Amino acid sequence: MSSFSAWLRLGFTGGIFLMLSGCAALPSILAGIGQGAQWLGSLVDVAEAGSGAFLARHPSQAKAQQIAERVMQARLTIAALDAALAAAEAGESKDVQAAKQQALTAYERLRELLSSLGVLSGKCVDCGGAETDAPQPQPLELPEAAKVASLL
Repeated sequence: MSSFSAWLRLGFTGGIFLMLSGCAALPSILAGIGQGAQWLGSLVDVAEAGSGAFLARHPSQAKAQQIAERVMQARLTIAALDAALAAAEAGESKDVQAAKQQALTAYERLRELLSSLGVLSGKCVDCGGAETDAPQPQPLELPEAAKVASLL
């Protein structure tokens, strides 16, 4: 394989990052994505806390398990995004965009679940009458995934 074709192949298989690494704006772009990832992590924290207040009033082991799984998935994808950012900052080729999309998808799935269970509205959907004397949960305001994506 000629040297030229090896470079061409590298360019099409993720080496585009190498071309961008000379860009003076790249550290700023990565820092912005990093700040967005931190904010996304904070949103997951808020979702988890709001879910806890909701489940205190409307206990359901099945719903708690569903929420815990989605929260964990969101946290794992945010950690993967952080790792991709660290690798990119170190000059290693990592697909930051793919990691970002996975984190947004996990957040969107978490938000959709919370909405379908009634956590976002504060009103239990399909609770079957299970309720405690814990305070009535307030509606939980989490931004739509599109809004998060615009800031990430």
